[in-house]
Amino acid sequence: MTALTMNWGQESSIGCGRSPELSCKSSARRVSPLWRLTSGQPRRLRASRGARWLRLREGELWVTADGRPGEPPPEDWWLSPGQTLRVPPGTSVLMEGWPTASFELLEEPSA
Repeated sequence: MTALTMNWGQESSIGCGRSPELSCKSSARRVSPLWRLTSGQPRRLRASRGARWLRLREGELWVTADGRPGEPPPEDWWLSPGQTLRVPPGTSVLMEGWPTASFELLEEPSA
């Protein structure tokens, strides 16, 4: 399984379209402006062909990747505001706000 990678800094390693409040280095496509989750409201982000990034804006977000038979259990990630988590191609994750979370979902531009 491809590992999820965390960007702990305030500057994102991906682009953010027209959003001037985010510091970005390269181009990415915003899927939706802002998603909100609360505790007790887990949501699955299904696998996609390209990499995606979750960028937390407010609250805390718990994220875990789906496990695969014969492999060690996946790590859990706790995102705080300003942190970005890269979700590799072909990886689905389960996430939940603690107690609430607002985040952006970004993906690589089409080739």
